[in-house]
Amino acid sequence: MLRIIVLFIIGALLHRQANSQNIYFPHQSNDVKSSTLSGEIKRLAQLAKSIYQSSEKQKSATNYHHNLAMLQMAGLDYMNAKQSLQLAKSGYKGNNPYFGALAWMPHMLYTQAHIKAKSSPQSFSKTFKSAFEKAYAQLEMKYLPWVQTYLTKDVPVLRKNLQRLLKRHEKQDSISLRNALWLCRNYVDYEMYKVIVPLVPPILQDKEAQQITFQDSVMIKTAEGNYISAVVARPRKTQTPLSTIFFFNIYAEGKIDRYNFRIAKEAAMRGYIGVVAFPRGKRYSTGKTVPYEHDHKDTYAVIDWISKQEWSNGKVGMYGGSYCGFTQWSATKRLHPALKTIVPAAAVAPGIDVPMENNVFMNFVYSWIPYVSNRQYLDYDTYHDGTRWNNLRQKWYKSGTAYKNMDKIDGTPNPIFQRWIKHPGYDAYWQSMIPYQEDFAKIDIPILNISGYYDGGQISALYYLKEHYKYRPKAKHYFLIGPWGHFGCQGFPDIKIGGYTIDPVANLNIHDIIYQWFDYTLRGGKKPAILKNKINYQVMGGNEWKSAVSLSKVSNDTLKFYLSNQMSNVSFNSQYAGKQKFYQLSPKSPLKPGHIKQSVDFAQRDLPNQHNYFTPDVINPQLTLGNGLAFATQPFKEALIISGSYQATLQVTINKQDLDCSIVLYEQTPDGRFIKLTNRYLGRASYAKNNCKRAMLTPGQKHLIPVTNTRMTARKISKGSRLVIVLNANKHPYDQINYGTGKDVSDESIKDAQTPLQVKWHNDGYVLIPIIR
Repeated sequence: MLRIIVLFIIGALLHRQANSQNIYFPHQSNDVKSSTLSGEIKRLAQLAKSIYQSSEKQKSATNYHHNLAMLQMAGLDYMNAKQSLQLAKSGYKGNNPYFGALAWMPHMLYTQAHIKAKSSPQSFSKTFKSAFEKAYAQLEMKYLPWVQTYLTKDVPVLRKNLQRLLKRHEKQDSISLRNALWLCRNYVDYEMYKVIVPLVPPILQDKEAQQITFQDSVMIKTAEGNYISAVVARPRKTQTPLSTIFFFNIYAEGKIDRYNFRIAKEAAMRGYIGVVAFPRGKRYSTGKTVPYEHDHKDTYAVIDWISKQEWSNGKVGMYGGSYCGFTQWSATKRLHPALKTIVPAAAVAPGIDVPMENNVFMNFVYSWIPYVSNRQYLDYDTYHDGTRWNNLRQKWYKSGTAYKNMDKIDGTPNPIFQRWIKHPGYDAYWQSMIPYQEDFAKIDIPILNISGYYDGGQISALYYLKEHYKYRPKAKHYFLIGPWGHFGCQGFPDIKIGGYTIDPVANLNIHDIIYQWFDYTLRGGKKPAILKNKINYQVMGGNEWKSAVSLSKVSNDTLKFYLSNQMSNVSFNSQYAGKQKFYQLSPKSPLKPGHIKQSVDFAQRDLPNQHNYFTPDVINPQLTLGNGLAFATQPFKEALIISGSYQATLQVTINKQDLDCSIVLYEQTPDGRFIKLTNRYLGRASYAKNNCKRAMLTPGQKHLIPVTNTRMTARKISKGSRLVIVLNANKHPYDQINYGTGKDVSDESIKDAQTPLQVKWHNDGYVLIPIIR
């Protein structure tokens, strides 16, 4: 262990560090409890601050003042930290008013209390309490339910995070500026919250008790004899029965559940009854946690209970995202008369988009299972063990072990995973969880369905939308979609996603729109202004919203491009393969038959031989090819708007009985950047015509593979841009591997990889791009 050294940086040394962005940081404190830690962090913060303030690049960052404030607080420079915090707050440009009002409040109150405590006979705790009560009194009503979310944190988790960072740098005598910032921020949060967390809740409880009544351990008996745990919040001064906002959430965070408590309390402070309930095995609910299987029964039981309470007017609305979007649709499987509306965002559809997409199982879901099912509260330690999950994926991939043996490699049984992989088709197991076919005809309530172009759950959102209108043509189903990700479309979109800055008109407060919808459907208020028609979508690059009466009307024309086997003369930069040339994406049908050959050796597991679609960013300076094939159009002579879901007809011949493939659609701008227009398509050929029943391909025979279950996008394509498609077979550590033998894919292994997959992509295959003329 190196002894702590006080380092004075002057002249050239400071200049060198500013350029290298590294800081000399020998230290002996590798434990949160160390008596020397505060002094070492203080010195590190002072060194990092000198470098940080001298960098023009850092000063242009949107979080510059926040980071500077954290360094100043770590260095005990509270006077300057106060000023930096004020600048950070005033410079916030996001769409989350709760974040803007409250995110900096704990740091500002903590800083003010330290400043005042120096010149006051009062203790720090009394000074802080006084400042907090004054700040609370000045807040608008809408912010009050969110105060606990921002003013209190899980201190043991903060301590673990800080301890992990200290251990990471245990044997290092230098640290990058970025890591120094992260270490100082974590240190400040831990030191601050461990002091203020004991002070805030008693004051909040007293304040909230004046406005609402709150019950945190209500038990609701189901018809099957289980008990569902719920929290209930009601406005204190209202005597008449009210409508209820119901949230059914598998993500039970802890005994003091800031997130779920806030949801219930916010509903009450907005004049509704707030009820948050938890699936079997979560919080205090009895039974065993099995995601998806019982929620359609248990949501019905809770809604029935709500409707019979004296404080209920018999009207219930639901909202929530991801799993909580699914639970709303599960509640419509058997529609209770009291359920009057749902607002699912980024909703999951089991068997449609998780744990498999177009019948291909995805590995990211594996670690989610213990996260939600190991215990009554979320298992953060297991879920956030990135080393474990990355090692598992790599060991499975490199060893070529059968997919069904994933839990054997992990060393921990995963019965839920084993249950899922026994259902590779969309069979009765999955169909029992959400509305299926004629079930949709019975859903007569108004629905606001929300998703994003970069939402992994968009396939499910479109599934629910299409099926609802298919079986109930006059459904009151509204759809809202923009350039948002999975979490952004649930409440507050990110201004920048994957390097792409969204248009100003896309920067919506979706959370407020959700409550506007409740006021409209449950109270007879005005419909949210953004909903001009049934389908409402934002045109990226055009800074405008458009609307249509149906999904089929979001475009009025289609461009057809063939996947030509002819090379173009246009080169592009591939991220890992250097200079490459495009194949032609041609508007003309081929004059004579032809094909492109692709070989995939499933026995080769080194990185250069992966076939990977993965491209996390929206804006890409280079194209991620992953041993795939890239096709490009000629530059467009005029700007046009792509609007809707592209489709494709692939014409293929393979030497095996099955094939998994992926497609990614880009715009290549005149300056050479690649803009991903929506998330990738992933699908299994044997299920392409019917996701319920597998139909094998005949080796050596030409087959038509329809690609229909793709994601929607809308973007103004610039004059001079091209459309680019990357087409690939699937082979990498992040999805199930289909060896093409015709056996259950979960049973296949590298023993089935003796013969490489040979694909002929025929030139009469094509893609259909929906556009607005």
